[in-house]
Amino acid sequence: EVSPLFENLPEAIPSKTVKTMEEFDQGWGSILYRTSLPQMDAPSRLHIAGGHDYVQVFVDGKLAGVLDRCKGETDLMLPACRKGAVLDILVEAMGRINFGRAIKDYKGITRSVSIDTEIDGNDVTINLKDWHIALLPDDYAHLASLTCSDNGNSGPGIYKGVLKVNKPGDTFINLERWGKGQLWVNGHALGRFWSIGPQQTLYCPGCWLRKGDNEIMVMDVEGPVQPGAWGQTTPELDKLQLKD
Repeated sequence: EVSPLFENLPEAIPSKTVKTMEEFDQGWGSILYRTSLPQMDAPSRLHIAGGHDYVQVFVDGKLAGVLDRCKGETDLMLPACRKGAVLDILVEAMGRINFGRAIKDYKGITRSVSIDTEIDGNDVTINLKDWHIALLPDDYAHLASLTCSDNGNSGPGIYKGVLKVNKPGDTFINLERWGKGQLWVNGHALGRFWSIGPQQTLYCPGCWLRKGDNEIMVMDVEGPVQPGAWGQTTPELDKLQLKD
């Protein structure tokens, strides 16, 4: 079962400009920025100044591209679109730098968002304003309370399933079919995963399992290639699945 992220957003907070997570007293998780785009008759360049840390960009619900702070990425091309097309920017926090000048490591979008486009034959830069911001904390109680249904969704969201166990024991949960996110088993947080690896498994101690049905919950900010997980006796620590 799945609770699609974009169908279960909390009430949005209006803001003239983008703001960081810390300005909303949120210290972890993800944050979604939404605004409307102007008429763009040709592909245009989106520039996000200060995207901290993993940024996914959607236009009318379709993924337009990904910007990774680890790679220093700030720009991507948006397709031509109608006036009023919805721009969604989903930003996941990935931990904080705790040394040097970068120790003041705010999360979300820390500066601004702009578009370089062409209007009436002239090159213009538009600073996007009038945002609606949704806070997406990643605590178990909040995520477990979301309503799930079996609708075949494969995008960002909360996925719940049943892990059947004949005899409880230590195991390693394989998540290589998933995208990027976190895993809970029977309410216990096992850790974070990312399909690029090299680690593809998370350790689950046998004392957290019970004979029969066990709840498994995955928060995936990208969405899986194919929902499904399994336990194995040894960890998978050296399997890279790098993307182009």
